[in-house]
Amino acid sequence: MRNNEIDIAVIGSGPAGAQAAAEAVYNGAKVTLFDIGHEDKIYEPLIPESSFSEIRKIDPKQSHYFLGENFKNISSKHEAGIHLSPGRMSAITEGKKIFSTECHNFHILQSSALGGLGAAWGANCFEYDAHELERMGLPGADVQAMYPIITREIGVSGPKNSDLSNFIGTFDGIQPSLPLDSNAQKIFSNYMKRKALLNTRGFNLGQSVLATLSKPLKDREANPLYDMDFYANFGESVYRPKQTVSELLLKENFTYSPYSICQRIESIEPNNVQLYFKNSLNRAQNITCRARRVILAAGAIGSAQILLSSLGENNARLPLLCNRNHWIASLNLKMLGAKAGDRRHSLSQLTAIQTHPLNPNENIVAHFYSYRSLLLYRLIQESPFLPRTSLYLARLVMFLMIMVNTKFKQ
Repeated sequence: MRNNEIDIAVIGSGPAGAQAAAEAVYNGAKVTLFDIGHEDKIYEPLIPESSFSEIRKIDPKQSHYFLGENFKNISSKHEAGIHLSPGRMSAITEGKKIFSTECHNFHILQSSALGGLGAAWGANCFEYDAHELERMGLPGADVQAMYPIITREIGVSGPKNSDLSNFIGTFDGIQPSLPLDSNAQKIFSNYMKRKALLNTRGFNLGQSVLATLSKPLKDREANPLYDMDFYANFGESVYRPKQTVSELLLKENFTYSPYSICQRIESIEPNNVQLYFKNSLNRAQNITCRARRVILAAGAIGSAQILLSSLGENNARLPLLCNRNHWIASLNLKMLGAKAGDRRHSLSQLTAIQTHPLNPNENIVAHFYSYRSLLLYRLIQESPFLPRTSLYLARLVMFLMIMVNTKFKQ
């Protein structure tokens, strides 16, 4: 490629890369987005556009997309990404074949998907406050001014004002909330009865703010409440970076280059950067190109690897921030004997924040998920009982079960 063919080369198609490419394209720059670009063309096309409960009753092929071919999603319970569906897990498994990352004390997830890890994210949304941004060395006012733009661009739904607004932001331009499911309604009702006491103890609960639509936006449709969000994205209701890339493909000044594994970047002279790639389908094929500028958005691990390789410091050590994260299985006894509604989404229903008594800027964050569409085999894997007994018990507690994803300070 000649030097003037690319104004900006973007490495990676995750949320950051896709949005950076869009901003550059809409401002007239010639942009090429380099990506590996794995897409699930096996499982998601098999899924009928129907509710989870209806599919469970009538589709004889459901095991293919719920459990994977040859039941391969029933894997080790210690494997990272075990909660992902077969189609979304494929981006992680393909990534393992490509990325040379080794770790012995925690799990690293890297995605080779079009959309990066954003192809499978849970759609929870937070706004960084000025204090958090300044601690990261970022201009608080400038970043915060972008939040209303992003909120309207990707489509965010949730309560306009809640007990969480002071912690996660107000989201100017937010769409109305989706309805809570039966489990979450009872939990939230119980919280409201004790709200004053719990708030004085630093505990706040509210409906989750999610990057999924409650009203149509552009060509996307509102979430149909089919409880299939872990497996499919009907109507493109949940924001995925792939949607932004698809819009950019209609622009003459944008090029998408898949199957590209960035090896290193070399600055030749001002406004002249050379990039070196390997083809993910044919590792023997080397690709080079030049651009005026590069935006490195290949994820925390991938971007660091490219940068160190470019500097010739492959053995250098870098600090890594990582949230401690625990899944807590719990039973909502208020659901005993109650009828569970069928229309629901699978994403986080509620978000809780517990502030530190001595430091209000250090919080514990928890997301509440109803278990139903995650399937019984996951419960049976964790059970100490025989499979038949475990299956019976799992059926009894399925509609009572809440999974709480608890995240601690980095």
